[in-house]
Amino acid sequence: MFEFLKHKKIPWYKSYKTSKWPVIVDITLIFIVLSLAIIFLSLYLFYPEKLNIKEPSDIDNNQEVKYEIDVNNLPLVVNYKLQENLIDRNNPQTKLELEIKNNSPVKINDIKIYFDNQSIKSDKVIEIEKLGPSEKISESVDLSFSQQDNIIKPDLNIEYNILDQTIKDKTNLPEVKFKASLDLSSMALYTANNGETLGLGPLPPVVGLPTNYWVFFEVDSIGDTKDFILSAKLPKNVEYYDEYSLLAGDLNYNEDNRQLIWKIDKLNEESGIYRLGVELQFIPSADQIGSLAPLVEDIVYYSTDVLSGEEISGVKNNIDTSLKRDKFNSGEGIIQE
Repeated sequence: MFEFLKHKKIPWYKSYKTSKWPVIVDITLIFIVLSLAIIFLSLYLFYPEKLNIKEPSDIDNNQEVKYEIDVNNLPLVVNYKLQENLIDRNNPQTKLELEIKNNSPVKINDIKIYFDNQSIKSDKVIEIEKLGPSEKISESVDLSFSQQDNIIKPDLNIEYNILDQTIKDKTNLPEVKFKASLDLSSMALYTANNGETLGLGPLPPVVGLPTNYWVFFEVDSIGDTKDFILSAKLPKNVEYYDEYSLLAGDLNYNEDNRQLIWKIDKLNEESGIYRLGVELQFIPSADQIGSLAPLVEDIVYYSTDVLSGEEISGVKNNIDTSLKRDKFNSGEGIIQE
């Protein structure tokens, strides 16, 4: 070090040459400079706000770009997609996919997207602090619905700030429709719930003697359906007595295949429960002694959802002599000798 001085007679050079302190000072200074450079670089990369360095998207470019808000073509665009808009009543939920894009050359701040429809059970509010020029992001929301109406028209509320102005917008999402459903119940009665005797003959049933029962079918439509058909068959020792009670639709009996057919053109939710009652005569056989006997078998029903066009179908258990829903005679169905 300092070779250019080795032939010159400088008083302090000899002591510098033999001392270790200048070298230590040099190394220390180099270490300090490198440490400061590393600290500055780390702050710049990971904590630029501490250096008051702004990203390009953070620069207030409102003064640099001339932009006027067009109320007919708002700067924030929200595209949406419902995963399903035909909802099962037993699982009334779906997912909403959103693409949120800034179509302006300036920054948008304080974005808030939310629902205020009482039929939508979603408390989620999408909040975005800022969205740079031409920037877009994606969000998803899980939605569940109450079943107050068969059709829900959800609205998406959008609020944000741009050029020191607060913009409020509303987007109409596609209609959400609930699939219709049918509730079918069936029962045999010997005595009505009001105490009136409907049946005739021995109870419990006795081999070789006729016992008459009334069999009822009730169908309740949740949502509107059309082309309802109920089919049921009679066992060999049960006869249709040609007495029935019917408030809607048509009843037909096919003697060849022992089949009852109940048809209704349209089931309206507002109309309440539709009901069919038929009188059947049962004559027990010897091989049925000590057991319950079927009165109606192979009960199936079909209908079509008016909104979705989908078929609704179901199967019901056989109706037997147990009279499960007859509060006066329940259990009086075992065939006697």
